[in-house]
Amino acid sequence: MGDELIPVFMKIGLTEQKAKETLKNKNLSKSLSEVVECAGKETAGDLAHSGNLLYHVASKLKPQKFHYMPLLVKYVMANKLDSELRLNAAMDYLTNQ
Repeated sequence: MGDELIPVFMKIGLTEQKAKETLKNKNLSKSLSEVVECAGKETAGDLAHSGNLLYHVASKLKPQKFHYMPLLVKYVMANKLDSELRLNAAMDYLTNQ
């Protein structure tokens, strides 16, 4: 995993600098690349409009609950989870199951 992920991270609206900083954190890089890949399967359109929320899923979802990631990404891309507040509530609900 390296510089080839910078353009992937920039697809969700990260600046080049933020993408490079993200690469330094291996766990976050792995999670974010999986989230972006999953989001790409949900839509053929632009991912930047949901980029903040996708980054939030990758950075805040605990590893032991990461199997919920596709469900969260699906709802983010469908605009059913359209704010950080709603996304946090959904993640809290899922992590307490």
